[in-house]
Order: sequence, then structure tokens, then C-alpha cells
Amino acid sequence: MKKILPVLLILFLSVVSTASVCSAEERDSSKLSKDIQNIKKEIINLNRDLFILEEDLLFPANTQFSVFLSMDIGEYFSLDSVQIKIDDKIVANHLYTTREAEALKRGGVQRLYLGNLASGEHEIVAFFVGQGPQKRDYLCYIRGKQCRCICNRREKY
Repeated sequence: MKKILPVLLILFLSVVSTASVCSAEERDSSKLSKDIQNIKKEIINLNRDLFILEEDLLFPANTQFSVFLSMDIGEYFSLDSVQIKIDDKIVANHLYTTREAEALKRGGVQRLYLGNLASGEHEIVAFFVGQGPQKRDYLCYIRGKQCRCICNRREKY
């Protein structure tokens, strides 16, 4: 019994010292984890600020021009693609998946173009390709304030 008591005492002390070392390591790792989370938040905030600064430098508010697309709810036109021209230069093209077209019909808005325009008059033309009633192919275009829709097969475009 006397031989077992010192062994138990040594075993008990080693467990207690190990527990205190483990708790100190847990505190250190917990502090390190919090520090890492704080650094991640700071990096995200810095990235956001840099993005805003970059956008302000590249696209000043007095020359910035944006084109957004949304669709009315309806069954009359199923959008397949869109093309935007500014002063006879193609600035945006997009082919729509079924999922993207449905999102637009549900009220989604897509930014098609963001850029700078010099002061003065410009010609902006938008071409919309899709299917209309009775699955007929349509090419619609908007030039200025006029809107024209042409019913043709796509192969002729």
C-alpha cells in the first residue's frame, strides 16, 4: 500500500500539470483564433474600401454610364441573348441560360455595361434575340427612343 501511494501521487500530479498546460494552450489557441478572425474582418473591410476607390477612379460619377436589364412579367418574349452597342462599338454581349432568363422574369436586374462616356451625344443600340408568341424567332432592337421588332428566322441575322 505504501508503494502504491507514491505512484498514485505522482500520477495525480502529472494529470493536474497536464491539465493546466492544456488549459493554457487552449487559452492561447482561443486568443490566436480570435486574432485571426479580427484580421480576416479587417482584410474584408480593406478589400471593400479598395474596390470602392478603384471604381471611383476608373468610373468618375460625371462620366459614368451604366446599362441595366430587367424584364416585365409575361409570356410574350423569351430572351436568348442581348447585345449593346455604343457609337457602333459593341460594348456588351450576353447569352442567357434558362435559369438566368427566369431570374429576370422574377424581377432580377442585370448590369450589362459600366463604363465612361465623354460629354456629348452618343448613339446607344440594344439588340434582343429570343422567341415570341407561338415560338417564333424575334430580333428586337432599340435605337434612341425608337423600338422596332423584326420577325425573322435567326439564320438571316
